[in-house]
Amino acid sequence: MKPISLDNLLALFCAACIVTFVLRLPVYCRPRTFTFTYQADTAYRNRDHTYRFTVIRRKNGYLCFVDRAPYIPDGRLWRRLADLVEDSPTGRRRIHWESPITEPEQARELCRRWADKCQFHIDAGYMGDA
Repeated sequence: MKPISLDNLLALFCAACIVTFVLRLPVYCRPRTFTFTYQADTAYRNRDHTYRFTVIRRKNGYLCFVDRAPYIPDGRLWRRLADLVEDSPTGRRRIHWESPITEPEQARELCRRWADKCQFHIDAGYMGDA
């Protein structure tokens, strides 16, 4: 049996590196952090219904942070929403979700649904208990 030449060994190594890179490329192409603004559905077009979110990818998936939401004078609605928690490392409000969010579009959809739900409560005048 002939020993493997250095050229063949180098070619095998390069092929393995290329295959590994191609398999991991979709993961590398996902954004780590992105910000977007969403206009929530509302029956009152003269009311503020603009929400801004920052989505950050961490090891276990994406986290959705609320950067801007319509002004509520006493803030009771924010305390009432069980799915809004304070993130301990950053101190920012984020949307709590039980299962991991693995795709950026899933994170955008979660933010949109949360904003629409929140806007519904604002439009209805429901502020919950203090």
